[in-house]
Amino acid sequence: MHARLRQVNEPVTEHNLEKSILASDEASNRPKGFVMPTAPPKREPPKTPKAKDIRTDYPYALKPGTDVVEKLFKPRKIIVVDVETNDWVERKGAFSPYKGKLFGFWTGALPENLKSRIVSLAWVITDLDPDSTPHLAKEALVKPGSVKPEDGYEITEKATRRHKISHAQATAEGRPLPDVLREFMRDVAEAYESGGRIVAHHIEFDAAVIKHELDRCGFDDLCKRWGAMVEQGVCTMDPFICKWVQYSYGKQMKKNDSHMALTGLVEMFGIFAPHRQDLIKKHHQALADAEMCRLLYLYYLDLAQKAGCIIEED
Repeated sequence: MHARLRQVNEPVTEHNLEKSILASDEASNRPKGFVMPTAPPKREPPKTPKAKDIRTDYPYALKPGTDVVEKLFKPRKIIVVDVETNDWVERKGAFSPYKGKLFGFWTGALPENLKSRIVSLAWVITDLDPDSTPHLAKEALVKPGSVKPEDGYEITEKATRRHKISHAQATAEGRPLPDVLREFMRDVAEAYESGGRIVAHHIEFDAAVIKHELDRCGFDDLCKRWGAMVEQGVCTMDPFICKWVQYSYGKQMKKNDSHMALTGLVEMFGIFAPHRQDLIKKHHQALADAEMCRLLYLYYLDLAQKAGCIIEED
């Protein structure tokens, strides 16, 4: 018995297809209802996973390059500095870092902002233990117009929104700038002489603002001394250091991102120091920012050592 062949002009229907299969089963003695296997479905080629999707142990201590190692040597002490200013000129266009002319550190500050006036100045001097209490932590509020009567300036509302210090408060509670700078330089120079190193987040900006204020006060010798100490310092916003840290965290940089931004100091700080969230709430207050910068620098040293990089003592 032969299977009935479907006529060419016979329409293909589910009923006709079933009859054809049954007839074929009978002819070949196959079990009834047997269905011929179909071709396997096409499979999409496997996608190669990205490294960030494979690794789950971030931060992964990538060994830093020599350009980073040279900047992360261990001092005996660290002298962390931060300033808050009365105003700044807003940037127009893309962020474009360049090497500063005063001290040679990377910066994105507009030149005119380097001459902003100090509203508050903070300095923290400590050892290399992130859990220890700093040996010294000071913050000074500066009285506007305290260098010369005609040297007055306004703390803008824009600046007040950032650091929470109004012009009226600074005028009523601030100290004369010369007194603040003398105390600051005395503490910093003493720590520097005993093996300290100046650290700041955006050191070219903070150091330049301080330099110009020393100039205004006529402190020529202190100004030269300050410059010599700053040149041996380190910037926690250095683009090469930040790039290394971002890669250690598996961060994918977008086209217009800046390595110097460190995906935001506050964001990164919240990752490696979750027990110090109180500082984040005080972001843009000089003393809180100096303390965050201190922990940030110590974290850099720790990450480099975990990568098998020996940080030589200065």
